[in-house]
Amino acid sequence: MQASRTPGFDDVESKGGADMEDAAPGMGSGTPYPRGAVKVKGADRGTQMRDIDQCNRRAKRRAEGDDGPPKGILVPNQHRLMPCPDSRDARVRFEDNQLRQAAEDDIRTIPSCVLFEAARQVLGGRAPDRAGIAARIAASKGVLEDVS
Repeated sequence: MQASRTPGFDDVESKGGADMEDAAPGMGSGTPYPRGAVKVKGADRGTQMRDIDQCNRRAKRRAEGDDGPPKGILVPNQHRLMPCPDSRDARVRFEDNQLRQAAEDDIRTIPSCVLFEAARQVLGGRAPDRAGIAARIAASKGVLEDVS
């Protein structure tokens, strides 16, 4: 198991392997989740239901070795061939059935463009509050469209 220090997160773990999550950041003591189970998916077009299912399977597998359930976090980089920031609306839009499934599976969806915007804020000296972000991710389901 690898562990590292990533800006804004407690230890980030990854057990590695094709059947595991891409990263497992600590969620902090202010949430009911010991870790997140992050699955990053790129797509030339839109996110597919199988991507949500895969994130859910990874989170369940992660739960087998932790002190409590992880928060499933899907980071889709959909429409990745479209120019940014003009494609933001398409990148944060998901089908109703995908949103319902993610909610049933307790998965938080954070489009990659939202992470890029957060990185830009940090680099510009306007760092989002890490504890507040973790609380927002843990407390709800659906698409996180802004981290500030």
